[in-house]
Amino acid sequence: MNKVQLSGIALFSSGLLLVLGYFIYKFFLEATEVPETIKLALLLIFLGLIVSLASLSFKRIKELKK
Repeated sequence: MNKVQLSGIALFSSGLLLVLGYFIYKFFLEATEVPETIKLALLLIFLGLIVSLASLSFKRIKELKK
């Protein structure tokens, strides 16, 4: 696998994390009595994972274009 394919996989996995985080929030956390602080903490963790994966893949793609 070359670096472009790995960057694409990282970008795709960040999208999957976004969808997974949405479904966990929508169907699990809103349906149960979970405190707001736990909901916010999980949301921030998912957003951090998504942003870090996306930034790494964009940084790698930018590197490869040079």
